[in-house]
Amino acid sequence: MVDESKFHSDDPKLVLDFYDQFRNREELIAWMKGRPTAEIQFRESEGGSGEVVVVIPSINEEYQRRALKVFEGLKVVFVISGGRYFNYARSVNAGVSYALKRFSPSWIVVSNDDVYKVDGSEVLLDELS
Repeated sequence: MVDESKFHSDDPKLVLDFYDQFRNREELIAWMKGRPTAEIQFRESEGGSGEVVVVIPSINEEYQRRALKVFEGLKVVFVISGGRYFNYARSVNAGVSYALKRFSPSWIVVSNDDVYKVDGSEVLLDELS
């Protein structure tokens, strides 16, 4: 039985102890694949043609508001997921899959939610074209 509490510890020694519970990487991968999946929801921004879609895993509403300003004029899909079973890669993959099915975009931009505006969205669009 795997002691998952060590996996979530702030103590680096306990995290290392967690990984020492496995005899090899195959056991670790099997454990990871067998973990429950966090619930994932999607929230879309208004506007944007869907030609370029920005996918952002996020649960922080303040960061979401700021990201909407950074990517103003573009379609933004927030992937809402969290908790102890949150998996960043799974959230990104779910968001990309959602964007492909819903919008058939030419470009998908993956971003974190903790972004600050430097240039307008038109600079990104110019670079992509």
